[in-house]
Amino acid sequence: MSNPIISKLTSNDKQNVFDLIQNNKVMNFLGPRRALTDDEALNWFKKEFNEQSRFTFRTADTLELIGFCGISEVDRVDDFAYFLREKFWGKGFATQMCQIAIKRLKQNFDFDEVRVFIADDNIGSLKLANKLNWIPIQKDINEFETGTVFHIR
Repeated sequence: MSNPIISKLTSNDKQNVFDLIQNNKVMNFLGPRRALTDDEALNWFKKEFNEQSRFTFRTADTLELIGFCGISEVDRVDDFAYFLREKFWGKGFATQMCQIAIKRLKQNFDFDEVRVFIADDNIGSLKLANKLNWIPIQKDINEFETGTVFHIR
């Protein structure tokens, strides 16, 4: 397995970004909880390209886009999240991406103020939170599901 590295998003990444955000399985717990339409995906790509809010991760060996990880503002709260193209699931990339992003972000963010919401049905992310020793703070509900808010150590 190649290690993930942080990179810049480029115009050549459009197809792989669309592969990510137009995948119902990937988007099941993100955004509108469904694959984005072509127009929505294009708008998302343009916004992220111009004002990247999360780190872009690639494989170190081939430089293929894996996904994104980091903090963005959601409802005026700093929200930590990660999302990977489906082909990279189950290979340890999410763990490594979170570790790398958190290490970088701790220089500029107070993680006591960062929100990490994980839906009760998101078994993979709950396992990751446990593996990384994130602390469950409270149960919560949003417009889509119930879940737990975690504190990142």
